[in-house]
This record gives sequence, C-alpha cells and structure tokens, in this order.
Amino acid sequence: MKPNVLLVVALLCAAAIPAQSVTHYWIDAVNGSDTNPGTRAQPFKSLTWAVGAGFANFHIHVLPGVYSPATTGDFLDPSTLAPSRISLNNHQNVKITGVDTSTCILDFGAGNGVWGYIFITTGAVDIEISHLTMRNAGVDPWGNGAIEVNWGAQTVDIHNCYFEQTYSTLILWGGYDVAFHDNVITDAVVNTGSWPSVGVRVRTGAAGDRTYIYNNTFYAIGQGISWSNDANNPQQWIQNNVCLDCTASSYPNDAYAGAHIVFENNLAFNSGTWNYGPTIGPNGSAPAVSLTNIEVDPMLANPAAGDYSLLPGSPCIESGSAMTHPYMMNDYADNNRAVDSDEDGIAIPDRGAIETTDLALHVTNFGQGQVAVIDIQTSNPNTWAFGGLFVSLNRAPFYNGWWGMFGPDPLGVVSVGGIPGTQIHWSLPASPALDGLWVYMQFIGLKAPGTVFVLKGSGLSANLL
Repeated sequence: MKPNVLLVVALLCAAAIPAQSVTHYWIDAVNGSDTNPGTRAQPFKSLTWAVGAGFANFHIHVLPGVYSPATTGDFLDPSTLAPSRISLNNHQNVKITGVDTSTCILDFGAGNGVWGYIFITTGAVDIEISHLTMRNAGVDPWGNGAIEVNWGAQTVDIHNCYFEQTYSTLILWGGYDVAFHDNVITDAVVNTGSWPSVGVRVRTGAAGDRTYIYNNTFYAIGQGISWSNDANNPQQWIQNNVCLDCTASSYPNDAYAGAHIVFENNLAFNSGTWNYGPTIGPNGSAPAVSLTNIEVDPMLANPAAGDYSLLPGSPCIESGSAMTHPYMMNDYADNNRAVDSDEDGIAIPDRGAIETTDLALHVTNFGQGQVAVIDIQTSNPNTWAFGGLFVSLNRAPFYNGWWGMFGPDPLGVVSVGGIPGTQIHWSLPASPALDGLWVYMQFIGLKAPGTVFVLKGSGLSANLL
C-alpha cells in the first residue's frame, strides 16, 4: 500500500512556542559532562547535577546509559562514600523521563541505609518520573528503596518504570494526588535481608493524603503492596494490580479504618504466606475479601523471561476498574489503556501493567531532521474497516466506554486516513524550537468482527530529541 506522508512542520513549530517556559536538560552517562550546559548537543553527565540546576519548570531527559555511583557519581556522597539521596524538596513542575525504559538505567549501587534514593518531600509539587529502569537499592529491604514520597508532596506521578532488586521500591508516607501505576516490579535474585522485599509500602496516615496505586505487575518479590492507614486518611485507591509468586504475601494489611479505602479488582496468586491479608475486605470493610479481588493464575506470557503480557483467556483481560484518575491513559508498553479486547462493544481496562490489544504502533527514526516511519501493526489485518492516526502535542485523556482512553488534544491534532498495515512516513524538521517536545501518537481503528463494530486504539509516546 502506498505510504501516506504527514506534513506537520508548521504545527510542531507553532505548538512548541509555549513549551519554552520549561527548561529542558539532557543527561548522558556515556558522553555527557557536568561542565556542559545540559543541552541536547552538550548534555550533563549525572542526574544529581541536572536536578541541582534549578527548582522549578524543568524537564530532564535521560539518555541511554547506566547512572550509578561507579559511572556518574550519582547516589553516592563523595565525602563519606556512603549512599546518598537525590532530593526533590520544594521543586515544582519537574519531569525526569527516560527516552527508553530498558536502556535508561538508574543503578543505586546496592548500598544500604537510604529509605529512598529519589526523595520527594514537603514542597515538591507536580513531579513526574517515568520510562526508567531502577535497580540495586541495597541488600536489606528495611530502610532501602528506590523512591520515597513524604507528607507535603503534591501531584506526584510515577509510571512506566521497571524496578529490579529495589526491595522497598516505593515508600509512601503520604502526599496529595500521588500515583504509582503501569510499572513492573521484580527481584532477580533471592533477597538475603532480614525483611521481605516490598513493591509498595503505603503508610499514609495524615489528613489530606490521597494516593493511587493501580495497574502494576509485581512478580517474584517478597510482598506486593503492604498497606495500612488510620481514620484520618481520607482516600486511597488500590486497583487493578497483579501479584504473582510473592514469597511472603501479596497484599498484607496492618490496619484498616473503613470506607476511605478503595481496594478492588486486584489479583494475587501463589503467594508463600497468603494472597490477601486477613483484614482486607471489600473497599476497606471486613472481614471477607471483595469478590472483585481474585486468587487465580493471571496467565502471564513468560514473566521469568521478562514478558508480562497476558495470554489469551487470562482472567485479567477486561476485568479491571475503569478509573477516572487523569493519569490513567497508557499501559507499561505505552499502548492505549482500556482496549475492547473481547470485542463486545465495551472497553474495560485489564488488570496488571500490560493491556491486551491486537493493534500497535512501531516507530523508527523518530528524531529531528529524519524521516520517521510509523508502522501500524495488527495480528488481524483483514478485519479492519478504516482507521486514522492522531498526533498530539499535549495529553488530554478521557475515558469512553466504547473505545477506552482517548488522548489527543483537539487543538493540536493532525489526522490521516490509514488501514492497519500501512506505513506512514513523517518528515521531521530540525529546529531548536522542537528540543524536548513530547509527542503522543494514537491510531484509532474501526474493526468489524461480526455484527458489532469495535473501535480500538493504540498509543505511543515519543520525544523529539
């Protein structure tokens, strides 16, 4: 089929103008230097230096490489050679995003004694961390973790990250609108510490806290989500999570205080002690586990080899909660969340980090001065009626029960006709105005499986370097 050509040069350059209020920094563990200005052409070397470059309105783009005490000096106090935090304290409107989850790696160096190597605390507002691998937080899980969020932090979004041997991966002491979603958490080696490793420790107890933990996959760790609360804590949502092969327990609970907890549509299987703690009940009540929280095999494709997708027939498919939280849009693979996988005309999110879909985008050469190739891929090419590619410079997602999450901002969309299997060639300009611009692409296809027409979508985020 003849390729389509997408001409959006004017739109991109015009839309990039308001983004100049945000300063963009790049870090490169291989070729960067902390004596550089941190531009795309001359990146910093360390995350520590980039975070210290300002307190507000900046975006750190993490280029492929390993950021560790040995390679970049991160997560180490040079005066004492002891583990050290990177703190976001009174920082506002700060993003730290990897350009590729698998190759942008924060290695904490396995030193003991730091609750969270990335510490988000009082005064931090609008913090986003995504598309990174984090590993080696320490030998003993008690007191060691990748990220800590403290009371007083607001609007924190941690998503699309892979955590390996991070033990107390997220230690959540409080915060307002703190979200942890669409992540994969696992331990590659047996924990030798005195406490079981934990994916998320939720210890929110202060009035005004509001936290969301959803659509994560926990595999082969000690505990999945360990949570407790008191009567002052108004809101927690723990939904659509999958815990498989936890050596201790999947969802241990210390205390509960009633209806301000929403605990539903989670899955646990093959835990060493118990799948669900004895005090967990439907939406915070006791004593029985909610019928929406199930104890069956999630049927992950091959988690031991790093494939956390769902096999056909998995009980996780279209059995989650359709959340209204604004962060719910893409799954761990950056595909559209809430796809009508069973094609019954109703789009319901899957449980776990990976959404099931037969429609995907594969993009190569996405960079300034290049011709990007957007390949629309499907396993069922003969059943599609038509489709269209939408390109957005801002995310404005909303949920529709027919097609799921829909993201393009109508003020910044260019659409073209196309059928799955078509290649779209996109000539990208080279312009400093495009440095750091975040582009979201989504293909929406109309499928006719029988008597019911089904809209399906697949999204992809890309960074114009």
